[in-house]
Amino acid sequence: MYTLWIISGIPKSVKLCAVKKHERADWSIPGWTCFYEYNFRQRFWFPVSTLAQRLLMYYDISPGQLMPNSWRILISLTVLREKHGLNFELCSLLRSYYLKQHVHEKGRFALCLSSNATHLITDLSTNDRRWKYTSLMDPLGERSMYIHAFGIDMVSVSL
Repeated sequence: MYTLWIISGIPKSVKLCAVKKHERADWSIPGWTCFYEYNFRQRFWFPVSTLAQRLLMYYDISPGQLMPNSWRILISLTVLREKHGLNFELCSLLRSYYLKQHVHEKGRFALCLSSNATHLITDLSTNDRRWKYTSLMDPLGERSMYIHAFGIDMVSVSL
């Protein structure tokens, strides 16, 4: 887990713990939010990109609710934006994609291509079916990775 900490730029003050064998990452655990290790392998880093922050705030969802392929799209767009100086905002993303809740896993969401839109990112690798079995739990509080990642002032957060 230490390597993950260094590579992703997670502040040292953040407290994380791995999901226990009897727990599932998709359970709702009061006071905690989930980050999947899979997303970190796809170059999820801190601070979280402005595009990802705006999408999560727009739909009022947490990072753990967004499916891996959606994170791949967001991360790829962020890399392209930074590498080539593209001016790409949330409104541009929403013209091509909409958020859809997973049919069998309520509370999980994916970016789906809108009708008559073209994929902004192509050749995404196939999905790792075991993605939800390796995750980290993050306590919501002053030592929270989520709070640090999004630059939220703890005074304004009601838990």
